[in-house]
Amino acid sequence: MPAEIDIYTLEDAQAAGSVALIDVRQPDEYLGGHVPGALLVPLNDLPDRLEELPAERPLYVICRTGARSAAAVEFLTEMQVDA
Repeated sequence: MPAEIDIYTLEDAQAAGSVALIDVRQPDEYLGGHVPGALLVPLNDLPDRLEELPAERPLYVICRTGARSAAAVEFLTEMQVDA
């Protein structure tokens, strides 16, 4: 199971510039509201968009309930990405 963090930890990490945040929801969900600075990469598009992900820092992954982000982290970890 991927590690989970709370919103305050995410906020601190973003403020420090130590992580990149990707949102794996669908575009309509993202447009309805998202964390500032989050890059939209829908879960189904993730395998084709790996080269777009920042490689110089850990990735934090977000979705609505945690199911898609957990699947994304599992995939990214298999691809040797620090997520």
